[in-house]
Amino acid sequence: MILTDYEQLGQHLSRRSPVSTAQPWHSQDKPPEDLLLRYHISRPPVRPLVLVGGFAANALYVSERQNERIYRGRQAWPPFHIDPLTGDWALHPVDEVNLPDLVPGPYLPAQYEPLLLFLEEELGYRMNESLFIFPYRWTESTRLSGRRLAGFLSELGPADLIAHSLGGLVARAAGLFYGADIQRLALLTCPFFGAGKAFFDLHPALTVQLVDNMFFNQILERFLPGNEVDLTTTFQKMDSLYELLPDQNAFARGLSPLQSRTSLRRQPSLAENWQEAYAEIPDQKRLQQAMDLKAELGMAIPGREYLILYSQEHPTVGRVDNTFGIYGLPYSLGGGDGTVPAASAVGPGPAIPVPGRHLAVPNHRLSFFWLSRFLLQD
Repeated sequence: MILTDYEQLGQHLSRRSPVSTAQPWHSQDKPPEDLLLRYHISRPPVRPLVLVGGFAANALYVSERQNERIYRGRQAWPPFHIDPLTGDWALHPVDEVNLPDLVPGPYLPAQYEPLLLFLEEELGYRMNESLFIFPYRWTESTRLSGRRLAGFLSELGPADLIAHSLGGLVARAAGLFYGADIQRLALLTCPFFGAGKAFFDLHPALTVQLVDNMFFNQILERFLPGNEVDLTTTFQKMDSLYELLPDQNAFARGLSPLQSRTSLRRQPSLAENWQEAYAEIPDQKRLQQAMDLKAELGMAIPGREYLILYSQEHPTVGRVDNTFGIYGLPYSLGGGDGTVPAASAVGPGPAIPVPGRHLAVPNHRLSFFWLSRFLLQD
C-alpha cells in the first residue's frame, strides 16, 4: 500500500451488507510439546494475508504537500523524531497524534516482528506479494478505519486477516459495514466488549492507565514529552478510545467499570449501563456515537470462519470504586492479558487461551501453532 494514498482508500465505498457472517473454526489438533519446532510448508499460501495491528502499533507522520504531492513528513508518533538538518533527536508533545491528516507509517520495532518472521520464514508468505500490513490512523473511529481497510482489501480480492486488539474492531467494521471480502479472520486479544482501561484514560478524575502498574503510570505521565499537555485531554480527542469503552454487552456480563457508594446504609452498587457509568466524561456526543457503533457491530464476525485467541493469565484492571465522590485506585476483575479482560476478549466464543500479555500474544509460539492450522487448512 502506498501510504500517501491513504486518504483515498475506501472513498468510493458506501454502506453495504457483509459478504458473509463467519462461523467458528473448530480443530481437533493438539499443540506439540515442543513449541519451538519449526514448520516446513511446501505449498504456497492460497490467499493474501493482511495483518491489522492494534492501538498505537504503527507510526504516524505529519503530512506535507509539495508540488501537488503529499509527502510523509516528520514523525508524530512515537513522540520523537530526528531533525533532518541537525541530526539531533527532538521530543514533541504527545497530543500531536491528534493533528489532522496524519499519514500512517510502519509498525513500531518489535511490535509484530516475531509474527511476521514466522509467517514469512515458516508458512511461506512473501511480504507485499501474499502478505500485507495495514497501518492506519488509530486515533480515528474504527468505522472510518474499517472503510479504509475495506478499500485496501478491494484491491486484493478475497483475503485472510490477522487482527490484533483494536485491529479486530477495524476488521469487523470493514466486513460488516462495507462488505470487505474476508475469508478467514483471526482475532487476537480483541476487546469485543471493551476494556476498563479506556474508561480510566477518558475519565477526567482518574489516572491514565498506560501500563499495568499504577506507580509506573504516574512516572510515565509526568515524564512523557509534552507533559504540560494533559494526557486525559489528548485521549478525549480520540474517537477510537471511546469505542474501546466497555459497552452494553460488557455491562450485561458484569464488566461495569464503576462501583459507587452514596450512603453508609447501602451497599456499593455497580453502574448498570454506560449512560450512568460515563456521565462525567465530557464529550457525550463522541460517547454516544461510539456506543451506537458498538451496538451496530453487536457480536457478529464477518468472513467464512473465525479464530479467537485470548489470554487469561494476568490481572487486568477493570473497575474503580467511587465512595462518597472520591475515586479509589482501579483494580482487577479477574484474568486477562493485562489490558483486555478475558471476558471481553473471548467474544461470542469459542476461544482458545494463549499465555502472555496483550502485546505478547500475537508473537507467542502457541499462537503460531493455531494460526498455522487455521490459515493453511485448505
